[in-house]
Amino acid sequence: MLHTSAPPALPRTTTTTTPPPSTTNTTLPAVAANTTTTKATTTPPTTSTQDELWHQVWTELFTTVLRKHATHKLNKTQRRGLILPRTYEKTVRKLEDSVWISALQLTQWDNIFGPRIENLWNGIEQLEDEVQLKTARHSLSGELGDEEKLDSNIESKFHVFSEFGYIMATQLFTAPFRGAITKFSFCLIIRNHFMARYLLLHPTIKNHMYLLVLKLRIFLMKRKDATAMKLFNEELPAFVHMLDTLYYSVLPPVSFPSTFFNETHPYDQTFLARAVTSHLQTRHSTVVIGPDSYAVNAFIDSLSLFLNPNERKLSTHMKRPRDYIPDLFLQGLVTKQEANVAETKLIWSQLPTTIISLHTLSVQQTPPYHRYVVLRRQYMEAHMKVTASSKNVPMPWNTQESLLQPFKDIAPLVVEILRCTMELPLGLREGYVAQQMRLLTRKAVLLLKYIDHEMHHRQSLDLAVIDKMRRDLDLVHEADYLILLGVADRLHPGIYQSMRGNPAVFEEELAKLFEGW
Repeated sequence: MLHTSAPPALPRTTTTTTPPPSTTNTTLPAVAANTTTTKATTTPPTTSTQDELWHQVWTELFTTVLRKHATHKLNKTQRRGLILPRTYEKTVRKLEDSVWISALQLTQWDNIFGPRIENLWNGIEQLEDEVQLKTARHSLSGELGDEEKLDSNIESKFHVFSEFGYIMATQLFTAPFRGAITKFSFCLIIRNHFMARYLLLHPTIKNHMYLLVLKLRIFLMKRKDATAMKLFNEELPAFVHMLDTLYYSVLPPVSFPSTFFNETHPYDQTFLARAVTSHLQTRHSTVVIGPDSYAVNAFIDSLSLFLNPNERKLSTHMKRPRDYIPDLFLQGLVTKQEANVAETKLIWSQLPTTIISLHTLSVQQTPPYHRYVVLRRQYMEAHMKVTASSKNVPMPWNTQESLLQPFKDIAPLVVEILRCTMELPLGLREGYVAQQMRLLTRKAVLLLKYIDHEMHHRQSLDLAVIDKMRRDLDLVHEADYLILLGVADRLHPGIYQSMRGNPAVFEEELAKLFEGW
């Protein structure tokens, strides 16, 4: 007579089954490593680990399978194969030199067991099994559909597990895996006490996680599973190094006597005005290159007076030799001779960049924001197309020109700020610069109100209305206008491209016009 245990949803029950005489020496699979008995006690598992589920299913069905297949002659793996597909163990690795990442976790949806951890990279600690399962379930909860489809959508999630003391940032995507389209989640897990720092870095980390997951998805589409994971593991050290650098990147309080607002600085006013103009136009994303760390850090301190407190927490002095880190606002590089940052590194930054060389007292700048975002998107698309191959990435900008161009403009607004600052006593100069930056913000708010008022009376802003607005707000000079648009775009994202136009759309319309001829 066949006895079965109660379904998992019912209260805990225990049923003892006595097998036929021929199986008295058969060892059944169980959760405990030393369980060898002729009596199978089946109870609903307290957790959803794979071993306990296998044990429950087997002990409920073994009598029927035993009579049909003579399982006393099969080993544990062969017996499992009679009922359910083979299982896969998660791969656990160690992240080298991480200072604040608890773990990275790759989870996939299994149609039998639900969320299943495929890969785990431990950082500053080894996560407990309960935390791993909790993050796996939350990352993929509600993501099961009737049929998974391979698409380009990558979704972001953020969870706070106050009961465990962790926070989790997740990227969700679909990719082919083991012969089927599967839903994945890639999770960054860190401790709760890092939350304040993480929230400041969230937009940057989210962007880099998105690009990393996009590469993994391409690897899984173009290569075998094992090769894809090997290539993905090769990408992780650079990602971890970038996160650690961002974590430590905070400027200390400014030593004002060492800035170029002091009387003894070695720079002429034209160079300083050009450097500050470009620094403000590229929304404070600047790299200072010089012969020694003292000169570089002094210039960084000077430009940091134009930053807000959050931007200062995403900037750094030149402390030790290192490479360029995208998405820092202010950073420095020390070189013994004139050098520059590779264009293939600069284009990874989400903002256009200013390069200031203290070797030659020159300023270079990437294209303005509305053109830069188009070039960056085109480069990223080309980069992802050749990710799984050995081909070189084609540059979306003109091959006869560089991404960086010499910058010669000087904004009258900046000239006035520098002139008035140098006329004040030394103790008042720092406060005056901060006050001028607050006035710039207020003027940017006025610009947004002006645009909002005009949009209530017309469908779009033509050139005549924009010219009138610039005259009314005293923004006739192009350099002043670009500075204020950059400030306004921080307050109202997208206003820069709305006012300057989208080059990609313009090119499409121009192509259609020529095709019509």
